[in-house]
Amino acid sequence: MDLISFDMMESGYPLLEAVFNENVGEAKNLLETESYDINDADSSGRTALHVAACRGNENVVRMLIEHGADISARDKNDNTPLHWCGHSECISILSKYGADFAFRNKIGATAKDMAKRRGISPEVIATFERYEQLFAKQGFNRNKMTGEDSFMPLWYEFSEELGPRKVFLLILFLLCFSLYIAYTVTGFSKHLEIRLPLEYESAHYEL
Repeated sequence: MDLISFDMMESGYPLLEAVFNENVGEAKNLLETESYDINDADSSGRTALHVAACRGNENVVRMLIEHGADISARDKNDNTPLHWCGHSECISILSKYGADFAFRNKIGATAKDMAKRRGISPEVIATFERYEQLFAKQGFNRNKMTGEDSFMPLWYEFSEELGPRKVFLLILFLLCFSLYIAYTVTGFSKHLEIRLPLEYESAHYEL
């Protein structure tokens, strides 16, 4: 199934209730008036971003993140909003803001694993797999990116352009150059140039 549903929403959490009921106007009003902590969680540890990701409302997901929602927030089972996500559009938004596709919850499941357990459509599973491969290829450091339009790390782009062989040669050159600089600066090379005379004593043998 594509739609995941939470248990009945608990009362006393205005922002979560507004997001759950897809009352975008009320949610926006709460955020803009700063009358509610955006990362406040219910008794199960679910934040508004968990709920929005679950509901598949990409506009609300983006709005919450732009207002400071913690993309790595964990519920009582260590599920992040990505673990509750079952919609390709929301997965894409979460990924662009730095969601961790390798993070595992208390049962050791990644977000993709949880999607498979819930019977999410193959198209959505393919989206998870595509972003997993992308992040693995980039060597993503799991730090939160600055925004949805952030570029890939500069080193990744540079290495992609040069190719593996040239990158290896460049690293080797830099390593050798660094050793040479260290060798020169420390004065070790000058120390080697000062050679102490060797004294030899003739051996005496008694017959």
